[in-house]
Amino acid sequence: MKKSLLIGAFTLALFLRGACAQTPDSEPPVKEPLPPGPLIVTHMPAFAQWSIDFTYPPAAKPGQKDQAVGFPGQIRPIHILVTKTGNITHEERIFEHDLKGEMWSNGDIAAERLPNSSALNAGFGNGQAGNAFPDFDWITKENYIGTKSHNQVKCMVFKQPQYDFEGGFLGIATAYVDIKTRYPVEYQRNEASRIYIILAAPPAQLVMPNDVLAAGKGMKDRLQKATPHLAPP
Repeated sequence: MKKSLLIGAFTLALFLRGACAQTPDSEPPVKEPLPPGPLIVTHMPAFAQWSIDFTYPPAAKPGQKDQAVGFPGQIRPIHILVTKTGNITHEERIFEHDLKGEMWSNGDIAAERLPNSSALNAGFGNGQAGNAFPDFDWITKENYIGTKSHNQVKCMVFKQPQYDFEGGFLGIATAYVDIKTRYPVEYQRNEASRIYIILAAPPAQLVMPNDVLAAGKGMKDRLQKATPHLAPP
């Protein structure tokens, strides 16, 4: 009797373990036709806000190639909050070791404040032509593999091997895109990931700080002095 009870308990445990393992995120994608429409949103509405959360694999051992989705040799971000109002975009950045930085752009100039620094590095903005989600610019109809529920959202799934500039294999990239909104949900490669969350639109227009505008003007003045033949007549 005791033996049969033990066998029954063991069988039940195996069943429960298998049931727990078959969660929607662990199941393979369903091979169904690619839905019509864009593969992913590339330009956000005039007023929009979203966040990106980064996770990374353990550091590469000596002699191993770092295959992370990230910033080799740099302080890596762990959270970015992007706020867009019209042509002004602001990124609040939190890096490893609780370092903080930011980026401002108004389409004409862009200025980055380095982690825990008052210094601003200014350059030219890219207007409204930039892709809001460049991590996903590799997805195509050809590397679409189906749909699945991921992070409680039904997603289109894309996979593709990725290589560095020298042809070294970096790993298989996987992209999840919300099938309804076409917003990104997650980008993975190896043990690294970037999770995207679309937030409520900001209620008011952003205003660029004076020091950011001054940094942009200083950059333009220096360029004009260095290259007077390129200055407008």
